Amino acid sequence: MNPTQITATAHPADPAAWDRATTVLLADDDDDFREMVRLRLLAEGYEVSVALDGGDALERLGTLLDAEMPLPDVLILDFVMPKLSGLGVLRALWRLGRVPPTLIITGFGDRSVDAFARNLGALHVLRKPIDEIALSAAVAEAGELSRRHDESRR
Repeated sequence: MNPTQITATAHPADPAAWDRATTVLLADDDDDFREMVRLRLLAEGYEVSVALDGGDALERLGTLLDAEMPLPDVLILDFVMPKLSGLGVLRALWRLGRVPPTLIITGFGDRSVDAFARNLGALHVLRKPIDEIALSAAVAEAGELSRRHDESRR
């Protein structure tokens, strides 16, 4: 798949849905990595908010849930973060029954991380250093899943 195809899938097939950008919450404690991913996703047309660690991410998500506001369309969570890991955030959302399509990013090559993350509902586990094309494709896929889920609830 070439990058042109990937960015084309970032928008849903229904033109009526194009007026709202796919929202992404990115949680990673590495400032440089977080900024690189944020800028990449902004350039692709996503609306990106960031959390500095797992605790910050869960707090932001809890605030949205308390206010009965929609969660982000896509979550991108680092596996290892202070206060709460990406899997800890995913586990908390799973217990609430509210897990948006989620990508886990890790520097570990351990396949048990993949299995555990997928059992909690993660769509993909991506490895650092991040392959930007794979990231783009995974976010586009997650965004499309989120949109289809929203459309089916109407």
